[in-house]
Amino acid sequence: MTELNFKDINLLGSKRTIWHRLVGFIGILLILILILWSVYWLLIYQTVSRSIDEWMVENKQRGVAVKFTSLDISGYPLWFKVKIKKPVVRLKKPRVWVWRLPLVKAKFRPWNLSNIFIDLEGLHHFEGAKSIALQARKLKTTIDLGSPRGWRARFAGEDLNAEVKTFGKVAAKNIVVETDWPGQIITVDTLAPRIDVIVNSLQVPIDWALPLGNQVATFRLEAHLKEEPGPFRDFNGLIQWRDKGGTVEVTRLNLDHGPLRLNGEGTFALDHNLQPVGTLTVRFEGLSKIVDVLLRKNIIGVGQATATTLMLAALTERSVGQVPHIKVPLTLQDQQLSFQSFSFMKIPKVTWPNFFTRAQE
Repeated sequence: MTELNFKDINLLGSKRTIWHRLVGFIGILLILILILWSVYWLLIYQTVSRSIDEWMVENKQRGVAVKFTSLDISGYPLWFKVKIKKPVVRLKKPRVWVWRLPLVKAKFRPWNLSNIFIDLEGLHHFEGAKSIALQARKLKTTIDLGSPRGWRARFAGEDLNAEVKTFGKVAAKNIVVETDWPGQIITVDTLAPRIDVIVNSLQVPIDWALPLGNQVATFRLEAHLKEEPGPFRDFNGLIQWRDKGGTVEVTRLNLDHGPLRLNGEGTFALDHNLQPVGTLTVRFEGLSKIVDVLLRKNIIGVGQATATTLMLAALTERSVGQVPHIKVPLTLQDQQLSFQSFSFMKIPKVTWPNFFTRAQE
């Protein structure tokens, strides 16, 4: 009978063999994954390139021509980075507008194609009825198309400067615009059409000579649409939206300008003549200081200042723990903006038919 000698068994060699096989298997697996990932990346590359070409053809048929000097797609393996050099967008309807950009950069992850980051910083030129030169230190857009509830977009700009021919120079420290739009499948939690605009440190042209100065500290407007509007390609689209009960819900209106603090909210719709109607509740702070400014600049006289101060004192609410303020309901109807039965401003008529006629020319 042969005696088993454990000393003859090379355990170390056996372990090395298993380890080498394991490393070899992992290496082959990684190579296969890399090959599959490369094929996937190239397929997306071709899809993106083809989609840009198809988008340009479709928009050209709609009267929007897009040209550029070069298109580059890179970023392998973890990004898709699209660079479009010197794009020019020409809009032919309703009026001829030309938008010239130095560079457009967009990027997204291969595993998240619906979340797109777009960089538009640089000097932009708009040519049309008015010539506009716009430059920003940062100008970025984020678009999220992935949710079935709808899509979202966020536009953010920093240190924007614009010069408009016959208008003057306008600048802003920050501008943020956020929009929501419902998806094709309507559910309980579907996003409602919404826009939110925030502007900080807005400087308007000095030639305007505004009594409270040419710098607006903060402006914000947030609004929601009740009833999703269809494509407003003609006059009937607007009528259908109105007849379905379409309204604009202004949930936030803020203005911080000099001593003035304004906050408001309201609801607007269209009447039978397609003119805006609605109500707006506005809260004012600092109106007495505005009277002092107007008096100091000889915009109003002493008698007017005294009468206005007395009227403001009668309307001012002085709640405990709150800044003295005036809260008034305003009404817009028949092109008249009024407070109770007192009409103090006529609103210009909106000529919708002319707008749509120009858009279809």
